[in-house]
Parts: sequence; structure tokens; C-alpha cells
Amino acid sequence: PELVKDFAIERKYTNNQWTTVATENGDDTKRQYAIVDNNPLQGFNQYRLRITGKNNTTVYSEIQQVFIDFTKNTFTVYPNPAGNETNIYFTLD
Repeated sequence: PELVKDFAIERKYTNNQWTTVATENGDDTKRQYAIVDNNPLQGFNQYRLRITGKNNTTVYSEIQQVFIDFTKNTFTVYPNPAGNETNIYFTLD
């Protein structure tokens, strides 16, 4: 984080355009960040993490795909940013 200006979660829409869901400023003292997509799409959603350095270079994470079914499930994906492991917590109705 010492070299990070900000983190952003981006979601890919059906028109193949990436849009920013939310952005968090980098903080030299913070090691975990949390961003919530308050408006996910029904069905498959593709997300990526955009990291912008203090020197304005940009790096993207691998794309992660999440299926949303508003009629049945709720879920949480953590940690953010993801390292070698990503956790998905499901609540099934």
C-alpha cells in the first residue's frame, strides 16, 4: 500500500464496457479494504481490481466471475483485495 494511490473494483457490463463500482484511497497504515457492489446484475457478473500507483501506473487483477440469483442467494466475497485466496460466503434461502 505504500506505493498505491487507490484501489477500485470494476464490473463488466453486457456491452463489454468496464465501469467503476467503487474506489478506495490507498492508506499506508491499512492492509484490508472492503468494497460492496450495491447494484449487481442478475446472472453472471465479472469483476476485476484496478490498482493505481502513486506514479499513476495501473495494474489489473485477474477477472473474477460471480453468479447472482436474487431469488435464492445472498453472498459475500472477501478479502478485498484478494491475495492468493478469495472467500465466498453464501446464504441460501
